[in-house]
Amino acid sequence: MFIIHSKLIKKAAILLGVLLILGLILHWFIVQKVESTLKTALPDEIALNYEDIEVSTLGRSLSLDNVSFTLKDSTNAQELANFTIERIDFKNFGIIDYLSNKTIALNYVGISNANGYIKLPNSLAKDNNNMVKPTLFDKVSIGEIELAHITMQLKDQETDSVRALMTDLNLKVNAVQANAKDDTINLSYNSYTIATDSIVLTLGPFNNLSIKSVNGTQDSTIIASAELKTKFEPGELRNHIRHEMDYYDVKIEDIAIIDIPKTLNREKSPLNLGKVIVNNPNAFIYRDKLLADDLKAKPMLSEMIRHIPFNFTIPSFEINNATLTYKERVHAYNDGGALSFENTFISIPNLSNTADYQPVSIEMRANLIESGEVKASWQFDVLNQNDDFTFSADVSHINLESINSFSQPNFNTEMEGHIDKLYYNISGNKRTSHIDIKAKYSDIKISILDKTHKSRNKFFSSVANIIVHKNSKNKKSDFKEAKANVERDITKSNINYIFHNVKTGLTKIFI
Repeated sequence: MFIIHSKLIKKAAILLGVLLILGLILHWFIVQKVESTLKTALPDEIALNYEDIEVSTLGRSLSLDNVSFTLKDSTNAQELANFTIERIDFKNFGIIDYLSNKTIALNYVGISNANGYIKLPNSLAKDNNNMVKPTLFDKVSIGEIELAHITMQLKDQETDSVRALMTDLNLKVNAVQANAKDDTINLSYNSYTIATDSIVLTLGPFNNLSIKSVNGTQDSTIIASAELKTKFEPGELRNHIRHEMDYYDVKIEDIAIIDIPKTLNREKSPLNLGKVIVNNPNAFIYRDKLLADDLKAKPMLSEMIRHIPFNFTIPSFEINNATLTYKERVHAYNDGGALSFENTFISIPNLSNTADYQPVSIEMRANLIESGEVKASWQFDVLNQNDDFTFSADVSHINLESINSFSQPNFNTEMEGHIDKLYYNISGNKRTSHIDIKAKYSDIKISILDKTHKSRNKFFSSVANIIVHKNSKNKKSDFKEAKANVERDITKSNINYIFHNVKTGLTKIFI
């Protein structure tokens, strides 16, 4: 009996040893096969190197340590991306899914401690066409994608300068499904969490946008402490530009993006960006009018939205409790004058460049600091090539003294009086417009000043007050009405177009 058991134990040990050896050989073979595949199956434009590889045959998992990744353009002349990555993990690869329906199925994909940059090629479409390879799969299903401690730069391909920098990105996305069949991409996910450190974007040669952090989930993601700032202070900026250009100093407490959609199919529907709420922005904008005019044609707002190179919809866009100060310098002998608005709210339902959500309607209300309230509505059809629009406003309780901070330094003019009500409606297009305006006002008085603003020019002030009607009231109505036609100066902005209409209408009202 003992002899029989001894023989069985020996046979079992031999079998176990054989299985162990076969397992080691199989593991070695799989590692070699994986390494060979990584070297031969990738496009020529991609170089992938690593120090160590771990393969779990039973767990159907793969890990790469200390990875370097390089992507070059189709000519292999320039790097378009370069990353060093501490570790990449692929867990629980679904072999049956791949063999039966060409689906890449993984429980987990992780990338940790990566640092690198991406350059977007100037001729992206051309490079993409040159890099097309036979499709190895139709679908991708990943239980969880995790990016941990990622630092990434976006660079300008020509100058190699950094256009954007994101530090310490941490992102988890669950239940990712992608269908890449027939050259289209349908993407869906169940949930995500995101946390980043600072983000900095370069917006052209003169402006930077910085963000303190991004945190949140698919239900609500918060962009905290955003700041748009011109690189040079106003006095220095004029030494770097040839034409008029706005100086910006804009601080935003936070931007909330709510209810971000969980599916993306750009072939069937526009990109839905979720509800966007901008909270407590404080903006200072300065323009030096002593510089030459920028004579380039300025697009209408509808045209700018129309020319965004992809279809999109923002179900609701809001700006809450904004403060805006606009300062303009007209004369060399002073620093200019400013107008300020506070408690500003802007609402745009269904901001979109698609036919289903036209016309776009912008509702605004604001308080002129120390005086009055402004309510306005702006409507236009983004798809209308003539850029037809309407702009209407209801202005109440304006003390003209509150405007002297702007009119005195820029126009050497002081005003007194009160506008109880001002209504106007502008209808127009990208070339011409018409304004209907009526106002109820009283006790208007104008003083023309010298350059020092200490002395009143009696003659010109008297002439101005003779020309200007002091009160709107007449036998028929408390309101005075006027109409005017206005031609657009295409070298000026949309806001200038609206202001030119109002100025023309008020001139007819007061004179």
